Parts: sequence; structure tokens; C-alpha cells
Amino acid sequence: MAKVPIKQLIVFIVIVGLPLTAWFFLNKGSQMRKEALERLQPKGSVGHFQMSVDIDSIFDAGMMSGKRWVVGILGHDSIRGVQMQFFQELLRQAGNEFPMHVFTIAAIAPGERIEGLSVAMGFPSTPFWIKAYLASIHVFPFAQGAFEVPNAYSDRDILIFVDEKGRIRNYYSLEDEFDRKQAVRDLPIFYALKN
Repeated sequence: MAKVPIKQLIVFIVIVGLPLTAWFFLNKGSQMRKEALERLQPKGSVGHFQMSVDIDSIFDAGMMSGKRWVVGILGHDSIRGVQMQFFQELLRQAGNEFPMHVFTIAAIAPGERIEGLSVAMGFPSTPFWIKAYLASIHVFPFAQGAFEVPNAYSDRDILIFVDEKGRIRNYYSLEDEFDRKQAVRDLPIFYALKN
């Protein structure tokens, strides 16, 4: 059996192997982007709403236009702290690359105080993060009306991507690991959308 000289093997790897590897990963990346673009097709529009927010002012649907938003709907359950950590980590990672506008609606259980809840959940004090609080029994019905939340997500802690025209681009369950991974992949593509 003839031995292949090492130099010829290296040349073969460089000429054939590296381009094939690059093609494979580029193709996989293109496929992932195509799937994300399909997921980010408009699914509805933000409805009309008006509510008090933590900065003692009124926030309404019209104030969302002209900006892309990540909306967090956070009910009152035993794992909301874990879900909030994921939410904050996602926003921290993306915040360095994109102009983040965040709107959260958090549930208040009987006996909880808004000031304590803001600290416990780690909400930052920034004009780009609007925070609203509702009694726990009202959070999910409000979200369903204001953000056309489908039945599959109607009683879950979720993220919603809303574009500058008030179109809802997708819903992600904070309780579902697969959905959380999709949100991580889709967020940069959401911010890169042309329209």
C-alpha cells in the first residue's frame, strides 16, 4: 500500500476540507436565519391599552410606535425569579448590540409591594425599561387583550417581540427551554429586520 505524503494530505485538507467545512456552517447559518425569518412574520397587532407605570405616568400602545420592543409578561409563580434571570441575561447580551426598549408587566400577589418587587426582580432603573404592575389575576387577561396572546401562551410567562409598527412578531414561553433558545436566536434577527 502506498503512503500518502504528509504535504499532499495537508494540501488536500486545505483545498477540499476547509471549503467544505465553511460551506456546511454557512449553509446551516443560512437555514437557521431563514427559519427565524419565518417565525418572525407578523402575527397580529398591539391592541389599544393604557396603564399606570412605575414612574407615576401613563403608558399606552401609541407610545410603542417607532421603536422595537421586547415585552415581558410575568405572572406570579414559584419560578418567576429563574425566568427573570433568563430575561435579564438575554437583554444584557443583546443590549450591547441593539437599542433595547423593554416593557414588562409583572404580577403583584396580595401583600406584595411594588418597591420590593422591583428590587427582588432586579428591574433596572432606566428610561428604556418601562415597568407596569397588575394584580396577579389580571396580568394574563390583560396581556391576552393588549397583545393578542394565543391560547397556547395565555397563562404563561412570556416574551413578545413587537416591531416599530406595533406588529407582534413572535411569542416565547419563559417556561419552555426550547422557546428560550429560540428567543436567543431570534432576537438579533428581529433587530436586523428591515420591515
